[in-house]
Amino acid sequence: MVNTVGGTLPGQGNVVNGAIHLSDSGTRLNRVVGNHVGVNASGTRAFSDTNSCLGGISLEFGASANVIESNLVGGVQGNAIWVDSWSQYNSLLGNSLGVDPKAAAHFGNAGYGIYLGGSSLTRIGGVGDDEGNCIGGNNSGQIMIEGFGGELNWVLGNSIGVNASGSQATPGAGPQSNGINVFGARRCLVGGLSDGERNDVAGNPNHGIVLSRSSRTLIAGNRVGLTRANSTGPANCTSGLGGGIGVWASVTNYIAGNIVANHQSPGIWTDGSPGNLLSGNSLYRNKDGYGIWNNDAGLALAPVITQAVPPRAPQRVVGLACPNCRVEVFSDAKDQGRVYEGSTIASMDGSFTFSKPGGFAGPAINATAIWTDGTTSGFSMPILPDLAAEIGLSMASRPTIGSPVRVRCGFSNLGVSAAAGPVFLSVQVPAGFQFRSSEGASCNASSRGEAIQCSLPALLSGGSIEVLLDFATSLSVSSPARFEASVSTFNDQNSANDSAELQFSISRSSRADLGLSLRAPESLVLDQESEYRATVTNFGSKGTSLALRLRGQLPAGVQFVSGEGAGWQCSEQAGKVECTREQGLAEGASTEVRLRVRPTGEAGTAVQVDLTLECTDDQNLVNNQASVSTRLRYRPDRRRR
Repeated sequence: MVNTVGGTLPGQGNVVNGAIHLSDSGTRLNRVVGNHVGVNASGTRAFSDTNSCLGGISLEFGASANVIESNLVGGVQGNAIWVDSWSQYNSLLGNSLGVDPKAAAHFGNAGYGIYLGGSSLTRIGGVGDDEGNCIGGNNSGQIMIEGFGGELNWVLGNSIGVNASGSQATPGAGPQSNGINVFGARRCLVGGLSDGERNDVAGNPNHGIVLSRSSRTLIAGNRVGLTRANSTGPANCTSGLGGGIGVWASVTNYIAGNIVANHQSPGIWTDGSPGNLLSGNSLYRNKDGYGIWNNDAGLALAPVITQAVPPRAPQRVVGLACPNCRVEVFSDAKDQGRVYEGSTIASMDGSFTFSKPGGFAGPAINATAIWTDGTTSGFSMPILPDLAAEIGLSMASRPTIGSPVRVRCGFSNLGVSAAAGPVFLSVQVPAGFQFRSSEGASCNASSRGEAIQCSLPALLSGGSIEVLLDFATSLSVSSPARFEASVSTFNDQNSANDSAELQFSISRSSRADLGLSLRAPESLVLDQESEYRATVTNFGSKGTSLALRLRGQLPAGVQFVSGEGAGWQCSEQAGKVECTREQGLAEGASTEVRLRVRPTGEAGTAVQVDLTLECTDDQNLVNNQASVSTRLRYRPDRRRR
């Protein structure tokens, strides 16, 4: 039946010192509007003898598709509005529960403001004018959505814990009461991305919003710990418990685009709840170090931002995270994330780069990592590009061709602050120098060998580090040789002393000096022949008349086909390859051996070939070894199964 209890015009609303019940499946399409339940007609005080343990307004035993609108409910012994599991498709709009909209008076209910006991498809609030409920001061909590059969409930555009304007908190709530509690329900929506859908959830003694044993629920766009009218509060967790948003024993929920601030406790915390996605939330001014407190990070550990480029006004950050993780980057005044800058995907080795051509809001830059199952880490340690650490660099070497060339890179932190690690050393290498090894740091050469990159730990004020780089040389070396080096870390503010240059004369050795290089095909194809080219060069100023010998071991699954070159004889036995040239090699001359091989089905996905050069006249063995690794491809008709 279609009935209206109360009305929207003055004097049409009922004053009820008791309760309003809508019961049974035939109770449909009714409106309960503009009534005062448990509160006098002027809305200034609650009746002292109201004793309805079920609540002020209840929908039960299948009462569905009803509208409960613009009612004022206070002082009842149960819940202000109660909807049971048989009642669905009801809308609760524009009600004031426990407090009048202006917070001029408060009369909290003994139970919850709204209690859904297993109900589905209930709308609490809305985006239209005056559709949002004002709920506060209720002893058990403000909204409880409970029931393992309940789903698809919506909570939109409400003021929860504060008055309708959001200017102040409503007193009277119990010390462990939450703003919104979703317990055992699924597929619910709390908030939304449009401004009208956002809930203002502030001033609650425990959590602002909490998920418990719930799944597939979206919490999005809410203001938690602040309101539209008050950006500095009131915070939730006023009793010292809880936090902004809590997730306990819940999985596959999505918490996105919320603004969570001002708590003396975690902004968002999860416990016993892996697989919940936290994305694009704005978190700031929560307890230091606790923007996100995640007891379930598992493999999704907080990323590490290793560098901001350039240091003073960065437009790019690089770092390390879990492999294939989504890395979200934020700016903040401290260690959280007030401004969501964007996201990127970490590579298979966990490295990531995120660029912001217009620059970051800063001053601190932080990041979170989202594992592939949605589990989200806490914030990284912040990067503060405005710290002052000065770094100097010096190098020295006395090399000759045919002997190892060692470049010494030494630098110190001259500033008063620590240079936060890692520290990066970059060395530009002149033509003809081949990087062999390093001491004092982990260093790698670029693909063409023209640059060396080294990573070092943090460097305390007054500290110093020395890195030794060893090179071999080829006949293409020009004299004088010129090295350029620079050092950087994200918080170094003085770039004037971060680079150095080394220039020196270099000449050939007075004796024979044989060097080996090995060139591989771009890739190998299963069951097809491919060719490796080994080149032996005499870099010295003296020739050798003694025999040259190449030795190598082919990996399993790679068959030797042939080896040939001017004056070379090659043989193979059990994968061991040996090539010999009897006539030696003149100064400055080169000779080449072409080795043909065929990979079979036993070969791995990457094939590594190692060769060693031997000659009795050669006294410098640093450049007598070569190694290459080549990717194995499969023909479409021979792909391994």
